[in-house]
Amino acid sequence: MALDNTTATAGHNNPPPYDVAALAEFDNKISDFNSAAKEWLDLGDIETEEQAEKLGDFITGTSKLIKKVDNQRSADKKPHLDAGREIDAEYNSRKSKLSALLVGSGKIPGVKAILDRFLTKKQAELEAKQRAEQEEAERKAEAARLAALEAEQTNDLVAQDEAAKAQEEAEKAKAEAEKPTKARVGSASGGGRTISRRKVKTASILNINVAFMQFSDAPEVAEVLVMLANRKIRAVDWDGVDPKGFEVTEKEVL
Repeated sequence: MALDNTTATAGHNNPPPYDVAALAEFDNKISDFNSAAKEWLDLGDIETEEQAEKLGDFITGTSKLIKKVDNQRSADKKPHLDAGREIDAEYNSRKSKLSALLVGSGKIPGVKAILDRFLTKKQAELEAKQRAEQEEAERKAEAARLAALEAEQTNDLVAQDEAAKAQEEAEKAKAEAEKPTKARVGSASGGGRTISRRKVKTASILNINVAFMQFSDAPEVAEVLVMLANRKIRAVDWDGVDPKGFEVTEKEVL
């Protein structure tokens, strides 16, 4: 007999994460229900009370089987959900501790506050240096302008050429001094990222009606509104008053 030399993949011996026997039993029942459904569909319309009662039993039985399948799904899934929650709890607790080192906890600040103070001070120093460079560039530009004016008045071509070059250099220095400046901290090891302060925009609602009108065309808004309206009209204590802005329809279903 030839040996199967197929290389086994990792985890090939692990059982599936669901009840195989339960699924097999459901498959057998589904096959039976499918055969019965085909007979009803082949029959088409029913004419007697007895047929209606039998079809009602079939519908009830199918609905019960759907419920059993869903209950088994929940049972099979529960250990994995529980395991997932346990995994999340363990890892999130570690993440929380590490985050506390950075941003602090309670009244104790984290280490980010130290770097933030340093970057704030460094940014102020950079801005002060930039202002000084801008003032110096403007002073040189004004001196070059006056020199060019004097050379023009005295017809001194050499002085005029020198003044033009000085003006060009002054404009370059002025443009360089006006470039945005941002305090940054590099990596001591070379393996880390450069860190700088950044602006983060956060919105908060001042007027909910105005905010709603601005985003009223978003499909997510309509979905939330329909969900809230359905929750209201399907509640056991619904007062029978339709939610404003909605059309409530009712139809009979099996």
